[in-house]
Amino acid sequence: MIEKATVEDLGQIIKLKIRMFEDMGAKWLLAENAEDLILSRYREFYDQGTAQHFVIRDEESIVSCAGGFIKDDPPYCFFTRPHYGFISDSYTLPAHRGKGYATVLTQTVIEWLKSKDINMIRLISSSEARGIYERIGFRQTDEMMLLTY
Repeated sequence: MIEKATVEDLGQIIKLKIRMFEDMGAKWLLAENAEDLILSRYREFYDQGTAQHFVIRDEESIVSCAGGFIKDDPPYCFFTRPHYGFISDSYTLPAHRGKGYATVLTQTVIEWLKSKDINMIRLISSSEARGIYERIGFRQTDEMMLLTY
C-alpha cells in the first residue's frame, strides 16, 4: 500500500503539492515556474539523501503523499544536533480522504526521519489537518509569522 517514492514520482507529487496550495487559496504565493523550481530542488535533495516522499497509489496515480526533509537552517544548525526534520507535501485527493492515508504516511515519514538520526520534527498544518498531527503527538509551538506583502 505505502510505497517509497522515486525521482520518477516527483512530477505527480509536485502536482499534488500545487493542488494543495490551490485548495488553501494560496497558489498566488508560488512562482510562475514553481513546478520547474520545485522539481529541480527536490532532485537535488533526493541526490543528497535529504528528502524522501512516501505515496499511496490508486492504480498508477498517486492519490496521497507526504514527504520528509532533513534541514539545517539557523538557529538549528548551531545546536549540538544541527539537523531537524520537516514534514511537507502531505496531501490526499478529496475522493480518497477519510481513509487514514495522511496518518499512515506521516507516521512513515517520521520513521524515515528517525532512521536518519533526526530527533526534532516540524511541520506546518492546515486547520483541517491539525487533529491528525496532534493525535500522532505533534504539539503547537511558540513560532510566529509576519506577512509583509
